[in-house]
Amino acid sequence: MLKSFMTVGSIAVRSLFLRGTVQSYYEYLGDDVVEGTSDDFAKVEKPLWLNLGYWENAKTYPEACRAMATLLGDAADLNAKDEQLDVGYGLAEQDFFWLEKYGVGHITGLNIMPQQVDRARQRVKDRGLENRITLGMGSATQMPFGRETFTKVTALECAFHFRTREVFFQEAFRVLKPGGRLAIADAGPKEGTTTAGKPGLAARWALHHFAEPVENYYDRNEFKRKLEGIGFVNVQMRSIGHFVNPQHQRYAALRRAGKSMEEAIVEPMSAEEQAASQAFGDKLGMNTDYLIISADKPAAH
Repeated sequence: MLKSFMTVGSIAVRSLFLRGTVQSYYEYLGDDVVEGTSDDFAKVEKPLWLNLGYWENAKTYPEACRAMATLLGDAADLNAKDEQLDVGYGLAEQDFFWLEKYGVGHITGLNIMPQQVDRARQRVKDRGLENRITLGMGSATQMPFGRETFTKVTALECAFHFRTREVFFQEAFRVLKPGGRLAIADAGPKEGTTTAGKPGLAARWALHHFAEPVENYYDRNEFKRKLEGIGFVNVQMRSIGHFVNPQHQRYAALRRAGKSMEEAIVEPMSAEEQAASQAFGDKLGMNTDYLIISADKPAAH
């Protein structure tokens, strides 16, 4: 079992270093989203998630992605009174999920990739949700919104692409209403394993593959420092990498071996396998953590 894990991990790492664009990151997810010409891609019911997934109690990719969206929705405390801004919304799968699960009042989306914007808007129209979801195109680091517009800002596994993440934090603070909340699902190096902005060789390869600026390479302590420096309070962080990275590597390898999304079943990992996964990443110098983070804009006095 341990040998098979290492083989899967090696396959995933080899593929990790082959390309270096945002598009290649989405290909790495292995969830059909780049197969826009396939017959079933246009089906309304087809899930088109764009995240690594949270695999603690999940065996399939859609289950894991819903679990990740739930973690972020809970961290944001989404509810029916919210005017939510979702940046980097991909193909809007999480927005449909949040409407159904939390009954969010209205979701505005902001995304910089035209092909995703066009497809996501069509998906909203197909579901008759134009009055609940408004999807726009624009940059998360130069938002086309006025001050104090939204009660919540969310970023599901996208902020590490932004140039820079800190500028996005500043923009989120600006557009949030007093008492509003920023919630993100994001990746970075493990606490204490690196100097901010100075990744090792393997980490530089990973940053290149995932289209992540080196300025965004910092651990949870630096996350907190930057958020508080901007003015956020009540910064909360939860590390979930042990239920994200190893399991998704297995899923991605199964997809590359020819399994469909439905056929790629990821069985729970033993403690030994989780330890092997961590040691494998540490040996490569990648030391990747995955965080659920929330931070509040102070309420008006």
